Amino acid sequence: MIERIVENWLNNASERSFQLPFCYILQNQGHKILHLTRHRPMEFGKDVITIDSGGNYHAYQLKQGFINQRIWTEIFPQLTQLCFKNLAHPHVPKDSIYTPYLVTNGGIDEEVYRGIEDFNESLKAAGRPILKILKYDDLYTDFLTLGAKLWPTELADYKKLIEFTIFDGNEPFPTEKLISLLESQLELSSADSSVIKNLPSAKRQITSSALLTAYCTSSYLEKENHVAIIEAWVIYLSQVNALLLKLDLDIKELEEVFKIGMQIIFQSLQNLTDELEQRDDLFEGNIIFDAPFYGYRATRVVGLVAVLFLWIKLNDSDREQLDRVIIIINKFIKECRIISEAHIPYFLSIYWAMRKYDSTQKPVGFLKMIIDTIIDASKKGYGLANPYYREKDLISLHLQNILKSEIDHSITIGIEPLDDSFEFTSFYLYGLVQIFTRLNYKQEMKFLWPSITRFNFKHFQIEEHWHFFKWRNKDVGKEKSYLPAFTQSWQELKEIASNYDERKIPTPLINDPIFGLLFLLYFPHRVTPDIIKFLDNELRLKI
Repeated sequence: MIERIVENWLNNASERSFQLPFCYILQNQGHKILHLTRHRPMEFGKDVITIDSGGNYHAYQLKQGFINQRIWTEIFPQLTQLCFKNLAHPHVPKDSIYTPYLVTNGGIDEEVYRGIEDFNESLKAAGRPILKILKYDDLYTDFLTLGAKLWPTELADYKKLIEFTIFDGNEPFPTEKLISLLESQLELSSADSSVIKNLPSAKRQITSSALLTAYCTSSYLEKENHVAIIEAWVIYLSQVNALLLKLDLDIKELEEVFKIGMQIIFQSLQNLTDELEQRDDLFEGNIIFDAPFYGYRATRVVGLVAVLFLWIKLNDSDREQLDRVIIIINKFIKECRIISEAHIPYFLSIYWAMRKYDSTQKPVGFLKMIIDTIIDASKKGYGLANPYYREKDLISLHLQNILKSEIDHSITIGIEPLDDSFEFTSFYLYGLVQIFTRLNYKQEMKFLWPSITRFNFKHFQIEEHWHFFKWRNKDVGKEKSYLPAFTQSWQELKEIASNYDERKIPTPLINDPIFGLLFLLYFPHRVTPDIIKFLDNELRLKI
């Protein structure tokens, strides 16, 4: 049955859908991916560019479906560019020789083969390498070998996999379903490994899990649900990190796996930016029914766009793209809402981005607003839900509160209050207080401190480093609490705020603070004050 699922997916996959699985196949064969196209109007005939272990360059043009004479005529100009135009890439020497490929998830008409032969003769005459063909049978064999044969065999996991075939791609991404599949696939559900014991077996399962993730995101990719795509690949990379830490493997051995995953996240952030530039609002469907969801959506997309700003700023500072991102943040920032502490990482992303483009006091006011929101929610008697609660857990209750406050206080739609009490407890406040202290606003902190001392600061303490990247750690680890002193020396507070314990921060976050921020967006319950201070160092002080 798994083979049938792969066959059905590959038969119906677009160029966009099978591009990433194809890249992971190449990576498993020893290729380093140098370029992935975004499938935008401005293309130059090369969807994927790689260098193999022997130092040879390869360029691939991906096409969907059966290629007949008409399709061949349509794509011929692109193939001409693919084969005759040199590779324009900063890591490829000018005039480098490369092998061109036409890749399709369908077949090729017999008449087209004659056209390919004639085309290759012209390439030989010009002293260029001939065009090679990869078609459905080649792809299916590779996907089956590294995909279906290593995919779930347990009935429960198989049912979860089947569920992804019925999603239409417009709904929020089913986070816990993918995590459950990957934890099972990478043997993260138990303390002992059975199949995955060393680097070779880990590489096989990690590549297989990448193909599984690509399969599970196919419908979201087709609907251009960029937010869901980003979430899925952050989850995948997080689970891979858990496996590497669990087996104590060298992350450099799987560096290419992370580069591909991070590249697709970066491209999805760019695609999200392109979409937002064309929009005047963020409504989806009927405005009346969508209103309760609007603040959630704005928070997510603006926070993600802010991550893109920091990513560009950290690497190449493309001024034109940075200016585009700033316009989007400023356009939608007033629509963002903090309904749960799970939203605070998105607001922190915005804060750190603002610090890089706004030299006024607005970023400071924005950070203080986050602190005030946490404090005020508790003073009003309900507090902010802790970061274990997400929109799906809160939206019905939030909607009922809106109806009560804005229409009639007696309205009820049968939603009972949550069992947990959130008053004067916080997973984020202590870290926020410390990065605010770094700004040296002593008088502001003096007024805030009496309210801050009423809070119980919490975080989850893991037992082993690899547990950090798991979604849940049942029966391992402890929730820690800390009560601040009623009086606190300003100098002592500044000293605490200026330092963090690097030993308590997992190495993958130290190595890549952008991934660390992305991880915190989707695993907000893993926050600690040390992580917030580390990210503040990397994204505010060092950029």
